Amino acid sequence: SNPGVHHTKSSSKPGRVEDLLQNATTSVSVRQVLWRLVPRLPRAYLAVLLVFGVLTMLPVFHVFSRWQTMQAEQNQARIPLSNIMQDLEDGLVYSGEVIKSVLDHRTYTTTRLENGMRVLVVSDPMTSLAAVSCDVGVGSFNDPPELPGLAHLLEHSVFLGDSNHNESNTFERFLSEHNGYSNAFTSQENTNYYYKTSPDQLEESLGRFTDLLSTPLLRLEDMKRELHALESEFLKDKLESARQVWRLIKHFANPDHPFHRLSPGNLETLSGLTNSSVMREFHSHFYTPENMQCVMYGREDPQDLLDMSRRYFSKIKKTLPQKQHSGISAIPVYTHYVLGVVVPYKPLRKGNDLAIIWPLTGSSRCGIGSVVSILSEKHSKSALAYLKRQGLATAITWYTIISAQSFSVLRVNVKLTELGQLNYALVVRVIFNQIQITLAESSSRWHAWLHRIHQETLQRFINQEKLEVHHFVKNLSTRMSRVLHPAYLLGAPVQAPTPQCLKATLEVLTPDNSLIFLGSTSRDIEYYDTEPWYEIPYTTYKLSDADLDTLQSSGNQHGIAALPENYSPISKTFPLFERDLEQQRWPTEVFKRSGITVWWQQDYTFHTPRIDIILWGHGHQEHATAREVALHFLLVEMFRDQLEDRVQWGGNRVDVRYQSNSGFILMMSGYSDHQRMAMFISDVVNVMIKLDVSKTVNDQFEHVVKYKALTELARSDYAEAYKHPLYKSRVLLEKNVVPLDEIMSEVNKVDLETFTKFYKAFWRYIGFK
Repeated sequence: SNPGVHHTKSSSKPGRVEDLLQNATTSVSVRQVLWRLVPRLPRAYLAVLLVFGVLTMLPVFHVFSRWQTMQAEQNQARIPLSNIMQDLEDGLVYSGEVIKSVLDHRTYTTTRLENGMRVLVVSDPMTSLAAVSCDVGVGSFNDPPELPGLAHLLEHSVFLGDSNHNESNTFERFLSEHNGYSNAFTSQENTNYYYKTSPDQLEESLGRFTDLLSTPLLRLEDMKRELHALESEFLKDKLESARQVWRLIKHFANPDHPFHRLSPGNLETLSGLTNSSVMREFHSHFYTPENMQCVMYGREDPQDLLDMSRRYFSKIKKTLPQKQHSGISAIPVYTHYVLGVVVPYKPLRKGNDLAIIWPLTGSSRCGIGSVVSILSEKHSKSALAYLKRQGLATAITWYTIISAQSFSVLRVNVKLTELGQLNYALVVRVIFNQIQITLAESSSRWHAWLHRIHQETLQRFINQEKLEVHHFVKNLSTRMSRVLHPAYLLGAPVQAPTPQCLKATLEVLTPDNSLIFLGSTSRDIEYYDTEPWYEIPYTTYKLSDADLDTLQSSGNQHGIAALPENYSPISKTFPLFERDLEQQRWPTEVFKRSGITVWWQQDYTFHTPRIDIILWGHGHQEHATAREVALHFLLVEMFRDQLEDRVQWGGNRVDVRYQSNSGFILMMSGYSDHQRMAMFISDVVNVMIKLDVSKTVNDQFEHVVKYKALTELARSDYAEAYKHPLYKSRVLLEKNVVPLDEIMSEVNKVDLETFTKFYKAFWRYIGFK
């Protein structure tokens, strides 16, 4: 209000125009100004003039309002870079507003078209392929409750012809003629279409692609055919054991939440789709430019790519869609009735699996990435190391199974041994004990460890190798639907995670906020219920208050630690050799002694600061018996088992395998930080030659090492059908191929004493000192 202007409260009804004019911050009302400008016009003429003026200005106001909205969105998306961070860390640079690796030669340019579509163009003069992807903000959460799977069916139907190309496979045929490929997928909140083609066909393919997105034919006969494709996918997924827990996780979700539904759909869920009008309405409602993010990747310079995007993406009609799946955020994804519940179920295949999930909402989601990194850490005092020493588990995996706009679900999966499934309650206590111990860590330790995670994430981002172009654009367009500021589109880790976020997530990982799934073919359980779609037998029981108190106890009952005792930080800079004009085509011998020969070759292809080492140890494989092969398989599993506990990884990788026809193969890979790489190699070699196997706990050898070897060997029983005759023909026709059943029989016979003698003799035989 202006100083000196006195405002009085009107006795008129609130909201009348007269009240607003009377309370305006001016001494002359609008009505008085109008009367002074046109004193001779009658009131009727003035009213007509006002109505005409209002009608004339409405389109102008609409355009101005839309312009203001777009400006607000762009201003929101263009947060001053000083608000993100003052200076980029070494190895990061800007390409326009996008933060990229200094090793990335591509140019990135973002824009918002007049129809509201967000577009990112990537110029790569060196590419041998072009690619395009569009992500539409519609997914299974948008399905009508009476038609689960509608978004998935639309995804299948979009590429089946458009108003300019009547045949259903025109686009696929065009791509196949130009070294191309296309695909699509439907998630909970997004549908993504992507393709690749020859660089000189980018513009032609883009015109066809936008026709399909904007004016698909959506013929009923095509949709009926695709319904059978959805049914085939459903039946295939039903027979995959890995899908069982995922189906149960959705089954126990709130029935009022779309996460509960059979989102891929099948013939039954979509039986009510009797005409194409429902699909057309669904398409027109969600396939709008304001609801799309598209990425173009080509050889052209950025301006040419931008001009091309305007010519073709502008063909998609501009409308204002309804807010995406509005109201879902107010519906809890899980009710308190199903949290704190144990669900034993019958798996399809032989095995023992334990899965625990936690639904996360609000601020508790901000530390998920840090929690996964820390709880997944492998060291001698980790929860996994303890469980292996007790012979209870062979592997623990933490990951996020869904990250929607309003909620996430965190999952830990534990591979139980036969002994572990009998004592699964102890395994559950260890998992929750690990969470409590991590929560109790000092803030200084958290700061140091989060900084280390940030540095390793930064190095992975800086030195990442190129993806295939169609996967690259698919990932970018998917990320555009979640990322507001262009700076973050490539996933640059510009800020380290905070202890506050980590704590907010850990505090909700409680027993009463969890669902526990136990799948075992070894337990004699009476199942009272069946999941309706995949027909999974299961039963449930609620954890008692005493159970919850036991799981929530904060004492360190098992001698485990959240983090390793010490850790050397990763280097920020690496030596890179200049490219030599005379490229070394084959490795050169460095030295040879005592049965060991070392070759070396410089990398001229990727220009990333990594060292890759392959160690190939020839054993007795030429005339191996079933017992010798069994001992080699056990050696590999023991070696892997010890590496997890004793080697600090820090961005490095190591794998070991045994093949009866080629021998023992060890592969190491890591950044060429000389000090860290030397420590890494030393740790790996020490596990080889200094491990005293006789000190290994017998439970760990019997229940973990042998169990993992037998599981690995038994995988062939569940392989695709065509692999069975291939393997059996090898046994019949090739020399020295030992049948798997004979190897498995010998594995069961090996005791720790026999294995210890073999372990020591093996390294002496191949010459390691």
